[in-house]
Order: sequence, then structure tokens, then C-alpha cells
Amino acid sequence: MMVADAKTKSARRQIRELREQQELAYLKRANARRMQEDTMDQWLGPYLELIQRETRDWAPIGVLGRQSRKGGKDFPVFRNEIDLRLLRSAARIICATNIYAIGLLEGLTSYVIGCGFTYKGVADNDKYPGMAEGIQTRVDKFLNRNQFGGNDTADMAFADADYDAGEQPSFEEELFKRWRVDGEAIALSTYNPDGTTDVRFIEPDQLVQPPGRQFVDCPAYVGDTNGGDFNQWGFGIYTLPEDTQNPLAYYIQWGDSSSQGKIYYPNEVTFIRANSWRTVKRGVTDFCFDVADTFRLGTLLRGNIGEGAAQRATIVGVTQNPVGTKAEIQGYNDADGDYTRERFGSNSGTFDWVKRYTAGRWEDMTGGKEYVQGPGAGNDQYHLMVLQGILRAAAVRWNATEWLTSGDSSQNSFANSLTANSQFVIGTKRAQKTPRFACGKIVLRAVLHAIKTAGKLECEYVRDGVTMTATYSLQDVIRGGSINVEVPKPDAADPYKDAQMYDILLNHKIVDPATVSSKLGYDPETVSKGWAKFRDENPGVDPPLQLPMGDAFNGR
Repeated sequence: MMVADAKTKSARRQIRELREQQELAYLKRANARRMQEDTMDQWLGPYLELIQRETRDWAPIGVLGRQSRKGGKDFPVFRNEIDLRLLRSAARIICATNIYAIGLLEGLTSYVIGCGFTYKGVADNDKYPGMAEGIQTRVDKFLNRNQFGGNDTADMAFADADYDAGEQPSFEEELFKRWRVDGEAIALSTYNPDGTTDVRFIEPDQLVQPPGRQFVDCPAYVGDTNGGDFNQWGFGIYTLPEDTQNPLAYYIQWGDSSSQGKIYYPNEVTFIRANSWRTVKRGVTDFCFDVADTFRLGTLLRGNIGEGAAQRATIVGVTQNPVGTKAEIQGYNDADGDYTRERFGSNSGTFDWVKRYTAGRWEDMTGGKEYVQGPGAGNDQYHLMVLQGILRAAAVRWNATEWLTSGDSSQNSFANSLTANSQFVIGTKRAQKTPRFACGKIVLRAVLHAIKTAGKLECEYVRDGVTMTATYSLQDVIRGGSINVEVPKPDAADPYKDAQMYDILLNHKIVDPATVSSKLGYDPETVSKGWAKFRDENPGVDPPLQLPMGDAFNGR
């Protein structure tokens, strides 16, 4: 009998310990979920409150005159570097925590940048044979060294096997995301003595107004200036007071104080800004003001709808209990709670009882209480309609439809928004111009630095199966060479319609077959050789495949 009692006690103790372990695990999950839910309010809330406090003061500012943009500022949107940091801080939190903002940013990047731009060396092959190939070799080396993301290819050069760039994210993608999230992207090119070029991003907080002092070892127009003069050095960009559109130098802070910095010049710094005018020196993030508030509301509404539905789904039924006194009911409510949670903000130090909802739960109610569903019960469909309206409002900033924020591509608006003349496609093409020019300029300068350091451009190319070499001077390259930067097409492609268009252009001799080959991504010389080989091996036999373009590739 004593042995049985001991076993029973041991089993009860184990059950009690298991229950305590389950309770501890539940409390940990509940706390983690609460912290995740409160992240946006705790991190983002103070920033949005500060921004709203600033915008509330805009009403009585009066008529905006010339002073509102003097020195490169954009009053009342921002007056100084502190205002810019406030806007960037809120935008970074939104784009790191809000699923709708994250999805929208990734979608925009996919359409604007795609899998990367394509950089092609170009030259007149008749006048400068092999120059295009020589330029292309320098371009590919630079792209690989800096992991640009462009010219996406599976070919890996053995010569670059020892170089480790740390497997960085695509430069082009990061440039675009920084441009939209921070409102500006800053890249510094370092031209090395061996002819290579390294490109590094600079944080916007490093581009600051220098301290009030004269500069040495600088051109006269910079050395004679005072860093403390906002009209010249405001926001870390030196311009003449009467011409803020022409940056002459940049001051980048490297240390902990603004005195620990260095001056760089336009050929070293690539600086692009968003939502800004030419006379304004700095850019403003896309994710501020109404856009930030819209994303916040979308996340709060989605969370409340989901949490309410999840809690209601855990309740199987309600058990009615006898009516009790007020003290008994209060004691019942206190005992019904599972744990307490401290309030945040102005109510800090106040604790609320929180009830745990488990699946298959029965609710016990006193006779003096009546179970009534909340206003959210049965109205979820209307709340979802409001959520869809919020997501549509968020996408308006980019001329996009709801699918870019919701991820639902089944809507009719998805196909319509990708037509050639849609607002989104035209807006995307406009957005591609700035990163295309910025990246192309960086690559162009890097190639020129490599050629200038070597003193010449040595080229190796193949003509008619024979490997040949050529050497050109820097001036030859400047006169006869260039780099073509191609961007992905944001509109949906229709291969059959494209083939019909090329057929019309060929029949009317508007374009030649070589041009069509290039547009389709084929090398014209390779295509020509392929058809020549086919005819030699099959004399008198027509090509087996008739394309919609007729005999465009049949040697016409």
C-alpha cells in the first residue's frame, strides 16, 4: 500500500512539473508574441509622434518665400540634418518590420532593377576593331570585384578566384533600396594605384556640414571657404550660394565628431536623391508622412482582425453560473486571469490581467454576466475591405495598384498595370533612369581609371575564327568607345506580338537582321555563322523552322 502511495505521489509530482513547464513555455510564447506586436508602437510610435508634432506646426507658417529653400533646405519638410534623420529613422523601421512595406520595396526592386542591369562595351568595329571586347573585359572585372549584380552570368573567371568581396548584396539593388528608403544613396569610388576601383556606400549621416575652419590641400574655391557657412557647406555639400544645383565638393565624416572627416570631389562621389528639387541639396524618403501612417494602420488592422478571429475560434461554448455578489464576481474575474502584463507609455506601472485562450475552450460565466460578441465579430469582411483600401492608398505613392502591397496578383488590375502605357510601367521606366545613370557613371569612371593607369587598352578578339590583338590609347577610347547600360523592361512581354513587329520592320527595311538579333539577345555574328554552316552542310535545303519573321535570319 505504501509503495502504491509513493508511486501516486511521484506521478502527481511529475504531472505538476509538466504543467509548470507547459505554463512557462506558454508564458514565453505569449511574451514573445506581445513583444512582436508592440514592436511597431514602441519603435515607430515615438518617431511618428515627433513627425506629427512638426507637421501640426505647418499651418501658421505663412507664405513660403525664397528663404524656405535657401542653402539647400526644403522648409517646412526639413530644415536641417536632424529633420532628415528623424524621417529616415521612421522609414527604416517601417521597411524592416512592416510586411506590406517590405513586400512593396521588394516588388519595386524587382521591376526597376530586376536581375541587374546589362553593361556592354561599344565601339565602331570597322574603325576600332576589338575595342568593344577590350572595354567589356574591363567592365566585367570591375563588376565582379564590386559585386554589382549586373551582367548576371554563371561564368566565373579563374583570375578572380582569390578575390573575396565577402559575398555582398547586389550593389544595384542596395543602391535602389537606399535611394527609396533613406531618400538618397551615396557611393564613394576609391581609385587604387593598380588600376582597380573599389566602391563603398556612405551612410547619409556621414554627409554632414563640416566644422567652421579653413581647408588645406584643396582647390582654392574650397580652401578659401569656411565650413561653418551654411549657405556654402549646408548638409555637407559645398556649392556656391547662388548655385546650389552644382555640387563642387562633399564632406564625409569618418570619426565620432564632425571634425574627423575628409573632402571628396564629384568624380569620387555618386550621390542620388529622391523627392527633391534641383535647388534642394538632400533627398526625402518615400516612407514618411501619410505613407508611414498608412502602413502602420494596415498592420494594426490586420493584427487586430487576426487576433480577434483567433481568440473567438478557441471558444467552444459558454457555461452559465449562478448569480454572485459584486465581491464574488470580482474575485472570480481576478482568479480567471492567467498572468499580468504591464502597460507601456503614460500608464507605466499599471498591470492588467491577461487571459490565456487555448483551443477547445469552454467559457465559465456568472449568472450576472451575458456573453456578447464584440463589434469585430461578424464584421471581418468589412474590415478586410478597409484593409484593401488602406493597401491601395499605400500603393498610390508609386502609381501602383493594390497587388504591389497585398501580393495578390489574381486581380484584374495586375495585368492592366503591366501594359506598355500604364501609369505603373511608365513610372517604373522613369525611376530606372536615375540608378541607370548613376551605375553607368561609376562603371565608366572605373574603366577609364584602369586604362589611364595602364597607359593603354590592350584588346584580344576573334574575327573569322582567328584570335587577334589590338592596342589603343586613352584618347582613342574616349573618342571611339562607350558603355551601353540596358535596364529590364517592366511591362509584360508578348513574344508573338514582338515577332510580328520585327517582321514589319524588316519587310519595310527599317531595321536590319543584325539589329533584331541584338534586340532578342543573340549575337549577330554567331547567328550569321550558324546559318552559313547550316547552308554548307545542307545545300539546297530550306531552314526547317519558319519563324513569324519570315526569312530574316535566312541571310536576306
